[in-house]
Amino acid sequence: MITDFVQDADTYEICVLKIDVEGAEELALSPMVQGGGWLPDVILMETRHAADWNRDLIGEITALGFETAFEADGNTLFARQGRR
Repeated sequence: MITDFVQDADTYEICVLKIDVEGAEELALSPMVQGGGWLPDVILMETRHAADWNRDLIGEITALGFETAFEADGNTLFARQGRR
């Protein structure tokens, strides 16, 4: 589970999460997004499959205080407000 890998990440000054799991981003990121715990400063993820997801993962990410900083080739870079 992703939360197992990021449990010590809050000790770092800047944290970037890059994920590309061929359309399964909603499943992979769900524990982190819904967990209410640690969040990275920046998320770079493939969003080209967003229309196939069962949830609005992009909406959930932006509701957590992230904003779209860049989009290209089916990928989106989200930066947490105040962390750019």
